Amino acid sequence: FLHDAFFFINIAEIILFIEKQYGIDEKLQWKWVKGIIEAYQEAFPELNNYQHFDLFEPTIQVEKLTTRRLLSDSELRIHHVTNPLGVGGITDATTISET
Repeated sequence: FLHDAFFFINIAEIILFIEKQYGIDEKLQWKWVKGIIEAYQEAFPELNNYQHFDLFEPTIQVEKLTTRRLLSDSELRIHHVTNPLGVGGITDATTISET
């Protein structure tokens, strides 16, 4: 859940804030983030977690935390969303498809 927590909650909120406050396009910011990650991976190719955590896949699984809390159960509730890192900064990251 590192991927969805870090990118969909933290980075996405920062990107939306910067777009609103400073007018820097959201798509452009996601391209910058993607470029930074790719540069890091090129600088440290010996690290083996890149295959385990594919940050650039087209969709990612995100847990429905609110639903889980409202229903007061322990069932893991997952849905797929478009990954802005996997689609070149496309802002369709909030499109949800139930699985």
